[in-house]
This record gives sequence, C-alpha cells and structure tokens, in this order.
Amino acid sequence: IRTADRLALAADIRLTRTRLLLADLSGREIADAVLTPPLEPVRFVEALASAAEELVAPHGGMAALEGVGIAVPGM
Repeated sequence: IRTADRLALAADIRLTRTRLLLADLSGREIADAVLTPPLEPVRFVEALASAAEELVAPHGGMAALEGVGIAVPGM
C-alpha cells in the first residue's frame, strides 16, 4: 500500500489554540503548526485555511490530501 505520498490533515480546534498536523497514511507525522485562533468566525476560518495551505504546500499541496479530520471539544 502506497502511504508516503498520500496525506491526511488533522485540526484540533480549541478556544485558545488550534493545532494542525499533517501525516501520511501510515501515521508518520510530517509537519505541524499551532495558531492562536481569532475569535471572529470568518477570520478564524480564513486563518485556519491559510495555515492549512501553508502547511501542506511543501508536500504536494491540497491535491495530495486524502482527507481532513477536525476535532472540536464538546462536539
């Protein structure tokens, strides 16, 4: 099974910080980023999308993603 060039992006969204993790499909961590999320929803989505694009860009861009997972406490 080809795993090295097939990627997944995870976002752990918290009130005071959001962590992004890029991994291949074998679970090997490739890159990560932490951002302080803006409290305004539109700005938050823009910041999250921008951080995700920056994280994935050196590894084949969004086209390399097989999936995205999002964790939000209480949801």
